[in-house]
Amino acid sequence: MTPEEMEQVLENRKTRTKKLDKHRELIKSWLIQYLDMTSAQVFDWLQERKLDGGVSEGTVRNYVIKLREECDIPQVKYVRQYEAIDELPAGQQMQMDFGQIALLNTIKNEGIPKQIFGVPPI
Repeated sequence: MTPEEMEQVLENRKTRTKKLDKHRELIKSWLIQYLDMTSAQVFDWLQERKLDGGVSEGTVRNYVIKLREECDIPQVKYVRQYEAIDELPAGQQMQMDFGQIALLNTIKNEGIPKQIFGVPPI
């Protein structure tokens, strides 16, 4: 193999197609529209639309990182603002848990769904 042929082989390796290239414009539009979108969200959206093509989450992550660099799309990170609140005095608040259980009807031998609301004592 001549040096020129070897150089051509190495150049072809750099420019090989990726599995996600067919969805490049779609992913790019998502990243532009939703600047705080993560690669995990991109992966979920591709799966929901059945466009993932059998790629892993790591493949999507690497693809999104490269796409952000190539197209100069920054990732904006929003800071959540929250703080602890003071405890209210006893009797001022309540906590409730929801659940569902199927109780057996002994006459018809079938399950009857019942809603259960539990209030733990304070």
